[in-house]
Amino acid sequence: MSDHEHTGTPGSDLAALVITSQNPGAWPDRFIAQPWLTFPQFVYPWSAGPILTRRAHGRPRKYDTPEEQAAAHALSQQRYYERNRDSLCRRGHRRYADRSDNQERSRRNVIPHQPRRPRSQGATTVAPQRKATTSEDWKNSLDKIRRKLAIQLAHQTSSSFAAKTYTHAVDSNTADAAATISEALEPFNKLQSRADFIATHIYRKMGCTDLWRDATVVTGQVKEVVDLLQDLLCSALLGVDELKKAYLDGTLLYLEK
Repeated sequence: MSDHEHTGTPGSDLAALVITSQNPGAWPDRFIAQPWLTFPQFVYPWSAGPILTRRAHGRPRKYDTPEEQAAAHALSQQRYYERNRDSLCRRGHRRYADRSDNQERSRRNVIPHQPRRPRSQGATTVAPQRKATTSEDWKNSLDKIRRKLAIQLAHQTSSSFAAKTYTHAVDSNTADAAATISEALEPFNKLQSRADFIATHIYRKMGCTDLWRDATVVTGQVKEVVDLLQDLLCSALLGVDELKKAYLDGTLLYLEK
C-alpha cells in the first residue's frame, strides 16, 4: 500500500503527516483535495532565528558618579528622618530608658560574693529585699541630670553651645560635618531619655506633684539642646555646603534664640 492510499483506520492521517513531514513536497492527494483541512506547522531548529542570551543594552544607571549616589542616599536619609523624627526619637528614648532601668535594677540586686561552704541541713535562702524608690531618690536623679547637663554644655547656654558645634562642624579640618554634630548630640540624647523616664515614673507613682513639675523642667532644658543640635544635623546630612547656606540664610534654629 502506498503512502497516498487512505485506509480509513484511526491514526492513519497522523501517520501520513509524520511520513510526509520528512518530504514536505509529497503531501497525500486527499489533503490537497480537501483544503479545509489544516496542517501542523513544523519548526526546524535550523529555521529558527538566533537565540538572544542577554539584552543588547544594559539597564541605565540611575547615578553616574559615587558622589551623586552618596548625595542621593543622604537626601533619602534626611527625608526619612524628617518624616519619622518623632517616632525615631521616641523609639530611641524608650530603648535607652529600658536599658538604663535594667542596668539600675541589676546594680541594686547585686549580692556580695560569699565563699562557698557546705550548706547545713537547716539553712534557708532568704531573697534580698528590693528597696522601693522614694521621692528623695527621684530628686537626687534629677539633680544628677542637671549637673551632667551643665558639664556637657561647659556652663554655656544652649544657643552658645550650638554655635560652637556649628563652627567646629564647618571647620576645614573636619572630615564629616554630620558625624561631628552626631557625636556632640549623643550625650544629650541619653540625658533626655533618662529625664523622660524619670518624669514618666514620677507621674505614674505620684501624679502632678511639685517633683513631677521639676522633672518636666529638667526634661525641657535637655530637649532644647537636643532640638538645636538636631536642626544642625538635618542640614549637615545634605552636606557642609548646605549647612553653610542655612547659616547665611539665617534659617538655623539656634540663630533665632
